[in-house]
Amino acid sequence: RPTRLQIPSIGVDAPFTALAINSKGQLEAPPAQNTNLVGWYAKGVSPGELGTAIVAGHVDTATSAAVFARLGELEKGDRFRV
Repeated sequence: RPTRLQIPSIGVDAPFTALAINSKGQLEAPPAQNTNLVGWYAKGVSPGELGTAIVAGHVDTATSAAVFARLGELEKGDRFRV
């Protein structure tokens, strides 16, 4: 189970929360009131395991920038840690 996502090149150091699929068949988003929170699809593959892990976070909210606001600045070779 992942606990934290760190992407030093864009200043991300965020805790994880488990996400589920809602009644419409869509992945739930992390709570918007916590702008430094990332989620992962808890019934899927965990980051680091074989397969595709789903990690989600907000770029912005109605009130401010959020955890993935600088995601577009990532470059090939940038490293992250889960």
